Amino acid sequence: MSGLMLAIVISLIICFVIICTDCLLNRPLSYIFVPAESGDDNIEAKIRIILNENPTCEIIVIDGSNSAETNAILEKISVDFPQVHIIKSTSAIS
Repeated sequence: MSGLMLAIVISLIICFVIICTDCLLNRPLSYIFVPAESGDDNIEAKIRIILNENPTCEIIVIDGSNSAETNAILEKISVDFPQVHIIKSTSAIS
């Protein structure tokens, strides 16, 4: 299985688990998927704007970056906002 296909399968499984958990806990079912790439200096601002406009949504960030700075920003945001979930793509892991 290619790396891209594996990343897609893993991302879908994680999303399925998040959605099923939210259904069982009777949480709102509003999800927004956001891509993150290396050098995306605006990722924190983008996520904060989304949360400001949709305070009850869950945000799933697909992190395809290899940037330590982007990773640090995403980790900080996911700690500050528990409704932000980070999924690392396999291309970023290797």
